[in-house]
Amino acid sequence: MIYNPHVILVFSNCITVIEAKLKVYRAYGATKYHDNFFIHHIYDDSDHISKLSAFSKASFVCDKINSMANSIPEDSIFNIVSEEIGEISMSTIGRICANVASEHCEQNIRTKGREHPKADIDLSLQMLLQETVKRTCRFLGFVSYRRIISLPFKSDRIFETIPQEIYENILFEALKVHVSEYDSKHCSGRPSGDENFYKFRRTVANNVLRIIKENIKTIIDTFKKRYKETIKDLEYVCETLESFKKSCRPSSMPECK
Repeated sequence: MIYNPHVILVFSNCITVIEAKLKVYRAYGATKYHDNFFIHHIYDDSDHISKLSAFSKASFVCDKINSMANSIPEDSIFNIVSEEIGEISMSTIGRICANVASEHCEQNIRTKGREHPKADIDLSLQMLLQETVKRTCRFLGFVSYRRIISLPFKSDRIFETIPQEIYENILFEALKVHVSEYDSKHCSGRPSGDENFYKFRRTVANNVLRIIKENIKTIIDTFKKRYKETIKDLEYVCETLESFKKSCRPSSMPECK
């Protein structure tokens, strides 16, 4: 479907509205894109144009949702995400944790100034753990998405797949419950000095890896459940828009004959 139909505005004094529109239709009806233009007389209700615009936009969104939901089999997505979760390494999480700590320290120094000797280690175990988990989910969403878009598509357009951010968010939803449980049991303390900062980061990275490895089956099962719920939500949006489209469907050109 073409989502940007053309509107031909007609004005006439000497013939009726219907006659004027028929005359224009006969002139353009034989063109290659005769289904992509609509005739609107200056005396017609302007609501018709508003409905045409709404119909086209709703059609675009519905088609995009349907394509996203059906472009790749669910099992292929689940297999890729499961593999990436299972293969996440200590070195990867360690780099993520170090980046989080470094960014936080730089922010503290900008805020508190370098005259505060402990400004660069003002970091709690809980905050570092939670932010590292978020960034790890972002990383897993990214590498999973890169593999997913390399699969054979029913559609040849990458933008019609589920966006990368959705994978990240679902992964975080699947993982955060285990982080909360771990927080309540183990998370306390701050690094006491520069000499302990490396050990502090390594402890956090080890904790994140442990949370993932010890709960991998539950995390994957939760991801599958949340993904299916997301697809159902998108399908519900599409059904709602399809119902809306019925109320604003424009008259087809042959009806003007």
